[in-house]
Amino acid sequence: MGFIPIFITLGGFVFLFMMVVHQHFKGKKRLYFRILGEIEALLFPGKNVDAAHPNLKGLEQHLLALRETGQSTPPEDLQRAGMLIKEAKLLRHQYQELRNTKPYSFVAQLLGHSAI
Repeated sequence: MGFIPIFITLGGFVFLFMMVVHQHFKGKKRLYFRILGEIEALLFPGKNVDAAHPNLKGLEQHLLALRETGQSTPPEDLQRAGMLIKEAKLLRHQYQELRNTKPYSFVAQLLGHSAI
């Protein structure tokens, strides 16, 4: 009878740990896709952008093409887009590193957090 509270406490700790890690993963992923949506809004003004799964590599190549051709996009927007791309790359790297770290990788695999 004395081991039951220990098992309940341990199970509660594991459950709370999984919920905290899950919320952290969701927050990082949500912030990453919000930043990609901002980049799309800066690079494609007036166009209805799809923020569901934007492609960072494609956005980066489009930014480089805009810088080379010097089209009608203001330089402040190009500079802001460049800063946002750096921030998105950092967020993606942090997410992947956290996802590959040992106790978090188990939670990510269990709850279905895939690579971005």
